[in-house]
Amino acid sequence: MSDHELSEAIDGLFREIDSLDENDPADREQLRALADTLKARLARYSEADTSALEIDATVADPVDDSDDDLGDNAVLDMVATYEAQHPKLTAMLNDIMTRLASMGI
Repeated sequence: MSDHELSEAIDGLFREIDSLDENDPADREQLRALADTLKARLARYSEADTSALEIDATVADPVDDSDDDLGDNAVLDMVATYEAQHPKLTAMLNDIMTRLASMGI
């Protein structure tokens, strides 16, 4: 999957979050922060000079040195938290996380 297709999937995630019940702004805020994190990871990966990197199964996000990023465990915990309430949203999140992981992000 290309970076562009993955970016479109993340944009779809934002649209899905925006369509959630407005009576729960805390959930929406947390989910938007998660989507922002995923988008930032993809952007950092896309901007990295991959020609200077040896891309293999051991390479993680090549420039993932920010402190404002949610860690993988936090992301997975959030997905588990919202799974019962928002199954479509969590399916989208799981798909995006799988795609990012397959890219080494």
